[in-house]
Amino acid sequence: MNGNLKPSNVQMKFVNTEKTKNVFRKKSLNSKIKSVQWNKPRIKKTLISPPASVVKIEKAQQVRTLCVLLVIQAVVSYRSVPRILALFESKTPLTLGWTPHFTSVINWTLRLGLGLLRQIEPISKPWVAIIDHSIDIGTKKALVVLRVTMDALAQREKAIELKDCECIGLKISEKVNGESISKDLEEI
Repeated sequence: MNGNLKPSNVQMKFVNTEKTKNVFRKKSLNSKIKSVQWNKPRIKKTLISPPASVVKIEKAQQVRTLCVLLVIQAVVSYRSVPRILALFESKTPLTLGWTPHFTSVINWTLRLGLGLLRQIEPISKPWVAIIDHSIDIGTKKALVVLRVTMDALAQREKAIELKDCECIGLKISEKVNGESISKDLEEI
């Protein structure tokens, strides 16, 4: 192997090594120049956003109602609602004017549920309460109280259905014991 090395090859390697050193020197010099350029004070540019379109309140209420109905009656996921609306707007003559974000749909649906829960009125008919405390939400437990009229129980020859029940209370708590349940039931 040593016989294959000729002086010209060795000299060539030496020249290549010198060229390589020069290239590295240029690269390090260029990087120093760039770092100096990056440290210059920057001029802040203000961005002008395009004017927002104004949606009439009647149209907004229609879109909100449609979104909540898609979730509750059509059993569509929250994330799918904006996609469905965009599809309808692109393929049908339906013009909504705007497509809400899925988090808005979640908020509207939760507000509707809370509003319905607050509209519970006393009834004169005899009824029974079904209390469930088995639903876990992370580290918390949900106490759900359903009201079922005795008439609905008497008319059924089988298990009651969702339409026979009315949710009259919902409490979320971390600590569950007899005292906390008693306190929650008194508030409901």
